[in-house]
Amino acid sequence: MSAGANVKRILDLSTAHAPSNEPDFGDIRWESHQYGWIVFVSEHPLSGVEDWFEPILKEAIRLDCMMVLFDRDAPVCDGLPTYEWDKEFPNPKVRNEPG
Repeated sequence: MSAGANVKRILDLSTAHAPSNEPDFGDIRWESHQYGWIVFVSEHPLSGVEDWFEPILKEAIRLDCMMVLFDRDAPVCDGLPTYEWDKEFPNPKVRNEPG
């Protein structure tokens, strides 16, 4: 690797960690991609963060990640909640809640 290279970490998560196929990320900057979303991590206070996303953001900050990549083919993280998406009902069902 060349001198001065800047390498950053990304938390790679399954879209199963999002409560729906159109999640609300609150005041956090994000972009969609073909198979999920990219969410930019900042170390500002957690105000303005949706409840479902707060544990994910805390984990990303703990791991010193600059982004969270939600991708349908990414692995499920055992320590974070996952959701079942139900097209008939707008409210997600929590599939597993870390305890």
